[in-house]
Amino acid sequence: MSPQKLEDIIPPSRRKKVESEAVVINSAYNKKPRARRGGGLLLIIIVVLGLAGGGFYAAATIFKTSHITVVPTTKDVVVDTEITATRTKSEPGVHYDVIRVEKVAKQSVPATGSTQVSTKASGVVVVSNNFSSAPQHWVARTRFEAPNGKIFRIRKPLTIPGKNGDTPGTVEVTIYADEPGEDYNVGMTNFTIPGLKGTPQFDAITATSKTPIQGGFVGAKPVVSDADTQKTRTSLQNALKNDIAQTLADQVPSGFVLLPGASVVSFESLPPTSEDSKSAVLREKATATGVIFPATELAGNIAQSVIKNYDGEQVTFGSTKDLVLTPISSLLSAEEDGIFSFKLKGRAVLTYVVDKAKVLSAIAGKDREAAKRVLSSIPSIDTARITLRPFWRKVLPAKADDISFSISQSPQDSKK
Repeated sequence: MSPQKLEDIIPPSRRKKVESEAVVINSAYNKKPRARRGGGLLLIIIVVLGLAGGGFYAAATIFKTSHITVVPTTKDVVVDTEITATRTKSEPGVHYDVIRVEKVAKQSVPATGSTQVSTKASGVVVVSNNFSSAPQHWVARTRFEAPNGKIFRIRKPLTIPGKNGDTPGTVEVTIYADEPGEDYNVGMTNFTIPGLKGTPQFDAITATSKTPIQGGFVGAKPVVSDADTQKTRTSLQNALKNDIAQTLADQVPSGFVLLPGASVVSFESLPPTSEDSKSAVLREKATATGVIFPATELAGNIAQSVIKNYDGEQVTFGSTKDLVLTPISSLLSAEEDGIFSFKLKGRAVLTYVVDKAKVLSAIAGKDREAAKRVLSSIPSIDTARITLRPFWRKVLPAKADDISFSISQSPQDSKK
């Protein structure tokens, strides 16, 4: 049987309709690819815009900034006042502490002869009071005993500060051998205090070498002429003076101030030593003693008397180079006396202390204008600058920890 054609299966009366329906079906089918091509383009545009917006948001998030820069208020003041400070921290008012450093300079000088000499060894020890919070007062000639049984003494009365909690009170002092001779030359070691035997203080108050004990000698030594001795010792003192002043300044703890005039340097000519029979070594010791003050306490005391409308805000010193201290009571005895009276005269720059935590807490969550008003009302702030990024941000973070903070000394860098 031959295969049937379309004409054979469909009667003539229906062929046109079927053909027409077939065309319609094909026409509808052909439109779908065009519709899909238009939808794909739209999808691509949406994706591109989404990626661009996401990148912009990510960049804005990465470079997000909330920062406050402030310049503290400063006052250039003229000072002319008298103050009595105390070393006892529990008493009101201005307090002080005493610092001390020692240095030895030496120089070899040609000998002009020899002589029989007898010298006593000496050196510096650190005395520690781990017995009581109360200061310990020792008389001159208090004995110190070395492990070899040799006895050394102090030449002036000594006050050892009381301990602070678990931290012993300490003081440095020079001790001198009871007798001349090389047997008293000892290296770094520990000393006991014979006068404390049988008391609780014996084990709790100790002395440890800071320098070797040296200089003890009996015998012939080279002699230097008086003129050469005087010239050399003057040279050594001049060399020590500037050096020890800087060393003392370097010992000032953070938060304290050493004012011009609040220190004194004394010199002691140590016994000569000899390296050979043709020369002698001349030695000069300088001791610098300084009275130091907590900067905020002293600055606050000054501010109280010279700044109008001062309301007890915390201040410190921006500069003290033109402020001179003149002792009324003895500077050298300030450590033992426990009080120190002095005059202050000259000019000083007082700088207000900005309380970072208080400032950030006050402006957190506020818009820029409200934050500006708050910063303007704080006496310790002279000028301030608020930085918010990205540029459309108008409100500071609600959490203070999310705001960075810096202090600048230049008004040019910070403006309200």
